[in-house]
Amino acid sequence: MKYSNEEAVTEILKRSNERLQKRYRQVSIALSATVCAMFAVLVTAVAALSGAVPAGASQSVYGSFMLSRQAGGYVLVAVIAFSCGLALAILLLYRKHHNNQKENGGKENE
Repeated sequence: MKYSNEEAVTEILKRSNERLQKRYRQVSIALSATVCAMFAVLVTAVAALSGAVPAGASQSVYGSFMLSRQAGGYVLVAVIAFSCGLALAILLLYRKHHNNQKENGGKENE
C-alpha cells in the first residue's frame, strides 16, 4: 500500500478542509458581489426618488409624500450605514471562521 490508514485519513481530512475553504471563499465572494450590486441599486433608487434623476412620464407621485427632497440625504446615509454594517458582519464572520480553522489545526469543525 502506498499509504497507511492514518496517512490516508489525514490526507482525506486535509483535502476535505481545502475544499470547504474553497467553497467558503466562493460564497464570501458571491455575497460581497451581491452586497455591492444591491448597494448600487439602492443608491440609484434613492437618487431617482429624491429628484436627482428626472422622473419619466409614466411614474406617479403617490410615494412622493414619503420621500421629500429633504429626506433624501437621510435615506442615503441609512443605506450607506446598512451596507457598511453588512460588510462588517461578513468580515467578522469570516474572521471567526478563520480563527476557528486555526484553533482546530486545519481540521473540520464538528
